[in-house]
Amino acid sequence: MLPTSRGSISLTSKDPLAAPRIDPNYYATELDRTAIRAGVRHVPQVYQETEALKDVIEAETPPEGYPPLRTDSSDEEIDARVRRGNTFFHPGGSCAMDKAVDSVWRLYGVKGLRVVDASVLPTPIAAHYQICTYTLAERAADFIKAIAS
Repeated sequence: MLPTSRGSISLTSKDPLAAPRIDPNYYATELDRTAIRAGVRHVPQVYQETEALKDVIEAETPPEGYPPLRTDSSDEEIDARVRRGNTFFHPGGSCAMDKAVDSVWRLYGVKGLRVVDASVLPTPIAAHYQICTYTLAERAADFIKAIAS
């Protein structure tokens, strides 16, 4: 399942060295919260009940101040833990095609600048971004070479 929540990145000043304001807006939709709760409830079941793991994993070591999660943990308990977390994936879509760049990777409002990386993907993908980015870069390179000739 792909996330339905969308974050944002915005400039904080005209200074190009100033850090942007990044709001990942994780789990902003009820669909995302429902999906993560179901997944979190499944984890204790896997390590407590499967033959492969029940003798290997003794218990969860939760962050300080949080109870261990169980299959019957409340939505509120799960939501509190999820809000404390971060992503370890590579976020994309921060310069989404059609919103910030056109179909030939030109950044709107900036002459001579193209953006060709995972930031132009308008929606998350259910795979690693590497192969998609390679393909995107090859297509962009071919296009740019063709118009330069």
